[in-house]
Amino acid sequence: MIMIALLAISSVLVSCQDTDKSGSNVIEAKNVANSNADIATVKAVIYDEANEEGVTLASCKYENKGFKLKLPKTISNNYLRSIADAEEDDFPEWISVSDKNAKLGYFELCAFDKTGDEIGHFYMERETTNAYQNGQAVYMYSDRNFTMKGKDETIEEDEGVSITCSQEYNCSLKKGYNIIYVTYDMKYNLPNMKVTILCTTQKPSETNWVWGFGSIEWFGFKTPIPAQKFLQDIKKNITLK
Repeated sequence: MIMIALLAISSVLVSCQDTDKSGSNVIEAKNVANSNADIATVKAVIYDEANEEGVTLASCKYENKGFKLKLPKTISNNYLRSIADAEEDDFPEWISVSDKNAKLGYFELCAFDKTGDEIGHFYMERETTNAYQNGQAVYMYSDRNFTMKGKDETIEEDEGVSITCSQEYNCSLKKGYNIIYVTYDMKYNLPNMKVTILCTTQKPSETNWVWGFGSIEWFGFKTPIPAQKFLQDIKKNITLK
């Protein structure tokens, strides 16, 4: 199965306005799409095996369709996972890691109402009107500087269509908070399709990233969308012959 190989620990879908940069411990969101009047508080919630309910790293008020959240400058090792411990399926051999002892951590940006009930999540996605493009941004914490780089290309046959999936990692993470941008682009000339997936710490200059809010029921994924799921969504708009 074609699958983008971003670590299973990568889950929070956040990114930045121009005021947010990798290394900064402040996340600022403005003009959140689908904003809900019931949102009162934003919390950065992190998980480990001992805390299935999660632990709050930081919190702030939600107002004027946005928030400004200040995270702790460091995250305890209790909430970090070593790349060396990752499953092979989550981290294939074609990705070269400069230091496999590096540890990464994730958290979710959760929305709470005035009574303290969790009502949804905040996410950041690529702004596009092209049905054959998609993208998400992942905010991650690293305990050191290291790189993740590599390229891979696979070809599969599906319902008489030849699907080429080209994946590239070009990530240079720094100690502290990092933003990883994942973009998906699909081109087709039936019976051939090609999906290009880029995972990078360099913000794509031609792409705008926008904030959104989704209810718990709507928020159905925790890692960047697998390429196969992306292809299935694309096929809904294409008549395969």
